[in-house]
Formats: sequence, C-alpha cells, structure tokens
Amino acid sequence: MEASGLIRRGYFIEGMGGAQFARPTAVDRLRDSSSQTPLAIGAADPAQPYGSTLPWPHLGDTSPQRRPGHGVVLVDGSLVAYWNRKARNITTVDGADPGQIVSALLTHVGDDDFSVETVNGKPPQDSILGQALRDAGYAPGYRGWTLRSDTARR
Repeated sequence: MEASGLIRRGYFIEGMGGAQFARPTAVDRLRDSSSQTPLAIGAADPAQPYGSTLPWPHLGDTSPQRRPGHGVVLVDGSLVAYWNRKARNITTVDGADPGQIVSALLTHVGDDDFSVETVNGKPPQDSILGQALRDAGYAPGYRGWTLRSDTARR
C-alpha cells in the first residue's frame, strides 16, 4: 500500500512508538500546523486523543470522560473546552476564545435543540461564554440557556 501511494509511513506524532501509517491527506493536515480553526468532536470519537493517547488536561473540578454525549473543542490540537450531557455543562480552559468555542459547538450540534446550564460551574450569563452565547442566539429558558434549531444561525 505504501509503494502504491495509498499510505505513508513515518513518525508523525511524538510520543507514539513505532512506525506510523497514514493517508497522504492526513499527513498533509498534520504538517499544516498553522490551523487555528476550532474543531468540536465527540469525546468518545477515536480521533479525539484526550483520555486515550493523551492525558486529559486539568479542568478544575470537572472530571472529563470519553462517553457518548460528551465532547471537546480543539484548536490546533489543544483542548480548549469540554462538555458533558449534550453541552449542558461546559468547562473551558483558561485563555480560550469564547467565540471559537461557541462557533465549534454550533457546528457540532447542527440542528439539535440543546441547552447550556453551566459554564465553568456558573450560570451562562455570568460566564466567559455569556456574550458569545447571546450573540449566537441563546436565550434564557427553564433548563438554562437554550438555542432552538429554528432560530439557530439566522
């Protein structure tokens, strides 16, 4: 497969022992380290490295888990936010860009209705994400701040 150009062999990720194999497009994406585009991905997704290949970063009182319904936001491969239970509780890393987190979260959840109950243990309106959530169309509801699919991204 390597001789035909379908995969490439190399040592692409530091700390991962032995020869590694990847598609050429994946190698190109690894080499393009200038990407600051946020990526939201399910915490249990095999492509999400935290909790398996990499240790979870310290997130205060939050104990992140690789479970369905939980997720992360990555920027340039670094974890900037973690959520559990369909984004009800979001924990951010110090210095994270609120706009990037909310943008990635909206892309990830698509047309689903969901509510944010806490951000870093606080009500959304008192949190670092408060303004970004308001700007995205969130409004107070009985279960926290809610973004309804019919009002998303108008």
